[in-house]
Amino acid sequence: MTTFDSLTCEMCKSVVEYITQSGSIVITCTSCHHTRKSEPDDTLMSSGYVNDEVANHDMYERTLRYGAFQPYNPKPTIPIKCPNCKKTENVRYVRLGTSETRYFLCTCGKNGQSHIFVLDQK
Repeated sequence: MTTFDSLTCEMCKSVVEYITQSGSIVITCTSCHHTRKSEPDDTLMSSGYVNDEVANHDMYERTLRYGAFQPYNPKPTIPIKCPNCKKTENVRYVRLGTSETRYFLCTCGKNGQSHIFVLDQK
């Protein structure tokens, strides 16, 4: 079953984009550009599959892309260093999905968008 974790890259934990090409879905990371073909569960998303997290995918995507620039998103209480720019002062975070995964957002992203990363939760 598709979960919110399927919205992050298996290589670098950044957000992925689902791109429809010739009737199939290609999943591409927005940071490292790792690409994978969709699995049968992934195609359910394009045919109207609904669960709590998939139904809110568009809302989550906008929150992640621009959340670093929103003052209502909190800064971490313990300084978190962005793996991209190595700074701590521009990092904010949001919790999304029923699993409340914590996504860190930095203003160093390209084209006015957040750089998004997830800390290893092991």
